[in-house]
Amino acid sequence: MREVMRAPRRFAADTGGATAVEFALLAPFFLAVVFAAFMLGFIEYSRAQLDQAAEIAKRAVLTGEATNLAQLTPVIAGSIGGLVDPAAISVDIKPYAVLANMKTANPTLQYDDQGALANAWHKNYGKPGAIMVLQLIYQLPAFAGPMFAFSNLPNGKYELVATQVFVRE
Repeated sequence: MREVMRAPRRFAADTGGATAVEFALLAPFFLAVVFAAFMLGFIEYSRAQLDQAAEIAKRAVLTGEATNLAQLTPVIAGSIGGLVDPAAISVDIKPYAVLANMKTANPTLQYDDQGALANAWHKNYGKPGAIMVLQLIYQLPAFAGPMFAFSNLPNGKYELVATQVFVRE
């Protein structure tokens, strides 16, 4: 009977598997933080690639090298790295006569019944001297975990927009 009474005390004092239990309790949170850091790095690196492509596309339009989408598409594709699919980039370019009327906010994306992007993008490359706004819009595939969801669009993707404002020469 004495042995039965001492068993709970011995069990409470035993610390042989405590480290394994603590690891099992904390590992999911640690892995979630590592995953979140990876995903944030993925988003920021993709944003940097899109910004660089917008800068190079701006130069092409600014100098008159690209005056239509057929000329601008290869410029964008040649300046994008491996994380962003150049075929999935939407281009919105339009001139403004007055700087006060300019709009540089992220566009509201619209989808058709099949879930495809249905926006009517502006394709006006303007004349020399025009104030231009060039936006490259990309829907980055975003991964979701049980603790973090990185999408900001209804289709589960993350919207990236690179905007360049310039005066065409």
